[in-house]
Amino acid sequence: NYTYRQENCLEYCIQNKIIEKCDCYDIELPKLSFNLNLRPCLNLTDENCAWKEKNNLGNNIYDKCNHLCPSECVSIQYDLSK
Repeated sequence: NYTYRQENCLEYCIQNKIIEKCDCYDIELPKLSFNLNLRPCLNLTDENCAWKEKNNLGNNIYDKCNHLCPSECVSIQYDLSK
């Protein structure tokens, strides 16, 4: 059973952009399972590429991925109190 979350979708979108630009996946984000031969971004060049791509997306992530990641139909958010 899978519950859709916009936040997860945005992480997959970021990961996909990194894969397209850097030819590796960011180990801090969910791995896209459809490409089992894809390597992680572990060397300095790959890590810099992934960081640069995440930085380029920055605040524009909603503009670049929002059409792919609609809001949840149902969402509950709680505030923590002390």
